[in-house]
This record gives sequence, structure tokens and C-alpha cells, in this order.
Amino acid sequence: MTVFFRDAAHISYEKVLEALEHLSAHPGTALEFPGKSEEGRPIPALCLGDRKAPCHVLLQGAIHAREHMTAWLLAAMAERAQDQNLPRDICWHFLPMMNPDAVEISQRGLLSGRREEIYRQDLAAGRTGEEPERYAHRWKANALGTDLNRNFPAGWELLEGPGVPSSENFRGEAPFSAAEARTLRDYTLRYPFAVTVSYHASGSVIYYEYGKKQPVNRLSRSLGEAVAAVTGYPMEGSAGLAGGGYKDWAVDSLGIPSLTIEIGRGEAPLRAEEARDIWERNREVLPAIAAWLQEREENQLCPLKK
Repeated sequence: MTVFFRDAAHISYEKVLEALEHLSAHPGTALEFPGKSEEGRPIPALCLGDRKAPCHVLLQGAIHAREHMTAWLLAAMAERAQDQNLPRDICWHFLPMMNPDAVEISQRGLLSGRREEIYRQDLAAGRTGEEPERYAHRWKANALGTDLNRNFPAGWELLEGPGVPSSENFRGEAPFSAAEARTLRDYTLRYPFAVTVSYHASGSVIYYEYGKKQPVNRLSRSLGEAVAAVTGYPMEGSAGLAGGGYKDWAVDSLGIPSLTIEIGRGEAPLRAEEARDIWERNREVLPAIAAWLQEREENQLCPLKK
């Protein structure tokens, strides 16, 4: 595989682009850049299949900087998908690195410019006691200190946390205030997505719901059961968890069955030793989603042939 275990724990933005450009040479695959990060890095999206297909599935990762192993996983899944004989009436969209600026912060363990100021603010406020290098490795937000997975409008107004930019948990000045969140929003609205999957790093669990809307939460649970069957990850509802996430918005505002999959056991950044188990758990996720879509009579977003 182009992207495999040697890259898992420290895959760079440049390596992701290299892998996706290689994959885009395959027939029926296209690479585009639907938006840019706050620091101007193009955010890549790899589309596998016919963009006029009746059914679309979105998979996104590395929305949290320290969870960059998810970018490696999605690149590897995209490569495997080209050989998995997946249904032709499903178009798969891979956005493996939604937060490229801050992935670099986490991987290099270096603070500069605005990040040094944010560190001093967090230190003074008691939000961290870590040394600068450890603090940088554990960076979760985007480069301007907005936690992208708290920047979506589902329950945004109820979120607690720092009221100023921070390495984590600052919800932003308003929903979609971050360039990366707007890019993901706009891309989601471009296609008739029947499923979204958000890959995160820690907990080895599948979260499957937000709020009480039906049938979307029932469908999300059913989808989660199909994915749990091939990954072995346990499922948990999202009751009591903070909102503001991409999955929450996709469920609550768009009615799209959606999951958050936490891939690892340790804290992020994940260690290379976890990569093989993570790969074995997730290598059959796409066929499981395809089979689920083909079986769902209730899902009118995706009229597939059985």
C-alpha cells in the first residue's frame, strides 16, 4: 500500500497530498480542494466513484490536530476501496485532513506566533500546566485556537469552555467562524450524502446519535451496529456529551445518519504500535456501510438497487 504502517503515527500534510494525488490517477477517482485552512493550505477531498451517483458517503478525519492518525487511516481506506469492488451507485468522499495547519503544530511540537500567546493565556488561566513541547503535541484546535468540532451549530450556544482561543475546547466566535468548518459545511451541502462518518482518535468506541430527531437517530444506531459488527468497537449514545460537532450538525440540521468513530485506545497523538490493530478493525468499514445502505428501505436519500 502507498500509505501504510510506517506513516501511521506521523503522517504529514504533504504525505497525505502525495498519497491522494497518486490515488487520483486511478480511473473513476478525482482529487479536488474545496477550501483552504486559516493559514491558506488547500484542504483535499478525494472522490471515488461517479459524482452523479444516487448515493454519496462522506468520511472525514484529523479535524482535531492531535488525532492525525485518522488521516493515515482514511488515506489507506481510500486506497483499499479502489480494489474492494464496492457498488458503483455509491460515491465515496474522503477528506482525511480537515485541520492541516494544526496537525503540523502537533507533529512538530513547536509553538510560534499566535500559538505562543495562546499558550501563555492557557497557562495563566490554569487550563494547562504542561511544558510548551508537550502542550504543542497535544494541540487539538485549529491554528487560530478554535476547536473545529465545537464550531458547528448543533447545541453550539450551550457549550461551555474557554471564552478565548485555546489549544482545545474554544467553540469560536460563532458557528462556522473557522475556515475549515465552513469548508466542511459547504462540501457537505454540495452532495446528497446518505451517510457521514467522522474519524477521531481516542476511546475505541462508536458514537451514533445527537438529540431526539427520528428517524435519523434510529438510522444512525442501525448504521453503527453494522460498523460495530466489523470493527468490534462498542457503541455509545451521545446523551450527555457536548454538542457543536460535525456529526451533531449532520444529524440535527441535515437529517443524515452519521457516526463518530474513535479508533484508538491510548490518548492522542496515538502511538505507532496501535496502527495494525486500527487497520484490521477498519479495513472492512466501507463494505459494511455499502451493505447497510443496500438493505435500508427506510432510507430515501439513497435509492440503491439490491
